[in-house]
Amino acid sequence: MEQLYQQHADVAKDIVMKAQAYNDNYYDGIIHSFQSAGYTKEYINNLIWGTYTNDKQFGKRPFSKFTKDILKQIGII
Repeated sequence: MEQLYQQHADVAKDIVMKAQAYNDNYYDGIIHSFQSAGYTKEYINNLIWGTYTNDKQFGKRPFSKFTKDILKQIGII
């Protein structure tokens, strides 16, 4: 699995850069704004990261598990 992740280091770098750009205040603001419009946090995260964050939906979009693993490592979700 580690070798597979190394092959997609560019994708991982993009995810980390996006996470850094969405600092806590900005991320929380987006979550709050969308939740007040009736969207769930899970759905909002799907929009932000471009993948599914629910384990049962990983097969619906490429890199979903990969993205979630990285986001968990850096403490986003």
